[in-house]
Amino acid sequence: MKRKAQEEMVGFVLIMLVVAVIFVVFLGIYLRKNANAEPVDSVEISQFLEAAFQYTTTCRISGNLLSVKELITRCQEGKDCVGEKSCDVLRETFIDLIESSWRFEENSPTKGYQLSIVKEINGPDAVLDNMGGPTTIAKPPSTDIIRAAEKPLPGGITLRLEIYS
Repeated sequence: MKRKAQEEMVGFVLIMLVVAVIFVVFLGIYLRKNANAEPVDSVEISQFLEAAFQYTTTCRISGNLLSVKELITRCQEGKDCVGEKSCDVLRETFIDLIESSWRFEENSPTKGYQLSIVKEINGPDAVLDNMGGPTTIAKPPSTDIIRAAEKPLPGGITLRLEIYS
């Protein structure tokens, strides 16, 4: 009788171990799916974009310096600044703003970024054509964890910044 009870206890422990292993496998699969999830809206990035709209650029028109918000519209319209293409000034301004706000290094918490400026044309979004080159400003991300924010502008233009961790 005592031996039978020991066999039943060993069987029970083995069943519990199998259940625990299955639970750990399912937990690993679940956590891995969430790592590749959609971008998470970030208040920090949203506030950065709002502040960036007010930033004064080096683009001069009639002696006045333009804000980033004004420069985006000017770039979309294909207009130049005095002596420079507005899209080039916009691109350089955003690179400076982003890279002075976050560190993108191997050991830092932020690994890369992507900034996109899109305009709604007949329904789906299309990248602005006259940006004078790629409309995406990016340092290639090394992971799938994303914090992001979008800011709409008049004329159907949307600015989107994604920060990869």
